[in-house]
Amino acid sequence: MKKRSKRINVVLAMFMTVAILWSNSLGVYAKECPSPYSPTGYHDFSKHNMKERAGTIEWDHDVYVGKRSGVAVYQKCHVVVPFQWCETSCCFCDMPGGEGRHAHSGNKSHSLGCKD
Repeated sequence: MKKRSKRINVVLAMFMTVAILWSNSLGVYAKECPSPYSPTGYHDFSKHNMKERAGTIEWDHDVYVGKRSGVAVYQKCHVVVPFQWCETSCCFCDMPGGEGRHAHSGNKSHSLGCKD
């Protein structure tokens, strides 16, 4: 019986160690928010602030537009997807944080530029 209780104590000690380390790592991200509007009293880094343009991704593809004299006709479509840098901040006090700087894609634009 003593061997069994030692194993249980070791397992419990390991579980408590993991729990303490995990809660301490969460504490780094869950700092207290000074805003009176924060319902939990902690920062909520879900506000996305769009910053400068990051660039674009572009490509061409053929688009079927119909038949002419029984032959399928295709036109080139040029697609442009703009990207913009974004930084997250607290919804309540605007303190920067969370996942930090990342890119968001904008609306795709398609332009048919076919010259017969």
